[in-house]
Amino acid sequence: MILIIRNYIPEIELSIQILILIAVYLGLITLKFQKKEVHFSTVQKCIDDHRDILRKQQRCKTKPNKINEQLILVRDHLGLVNEELFYMKNGYLPKNLSQDWLMHMINFIPLYKGLDEKKPINEISIKRSRELGQFINSSSSNSNNYDTYLLIVKESFGRINQVFRINNEIYKKLFGDKKNLDFNNPVTKEKIVNTLWHNIKH
Repeated sequence: MILIIRNYIPEIELSIQILILIAVYLGLITLKFQKKEVHFSTVQKCIDDHRDILRKQQRCKTKPNKINEQLILVRDHLGLVNEELFYMKNGYLPKNLSQDWLMHMINFIPLYKGLDEKKPINEISIKRSRELGQFINSSSSNSNNYDTYLLIVKESFGRINQVFRINNEIYKKLFGDKKNLDFNNPVTKEKIVNTLWHNIKH
């Protein structure tokens, strides 16, 4: 009996190796589907949250003097962006979709050059953004809403501050000595998005 088993050892070993390969292959397929499922559920959550904020912003337009409600919505929107950056960093969102969302974010999230925090390089885009228009343009006798917005981002959202900042050397390499960037230029936006993606992943 032992002799017979010995004669089949090569075939047994080959069968075991084949079974291991099949198990690994099936494991990889399962992992791939699980990753897609995570991507889908994360994307769906972010979209649902974003739609909810937009609906509330629309309702707020009928109440131009409700500055506190507008401020809450601005904070909610920034909180969602902060959350989305976390998902991007940890691979819960696909890269191409993440970069599309970053392309949109630079329209209303303050983007700074180096350590200079006096004026975002995308200030014009921020003031024109539909996400912030109602809040920024609301009349307030006690404060400048735009400055309030910049202060909220700076003091309450560390992840946003880390990501939306372009190192001086990288800025010079990408844009030379330009002080005013054209944020309607797709090449400019693509360079910025690639830099932000690098910031997220490092």
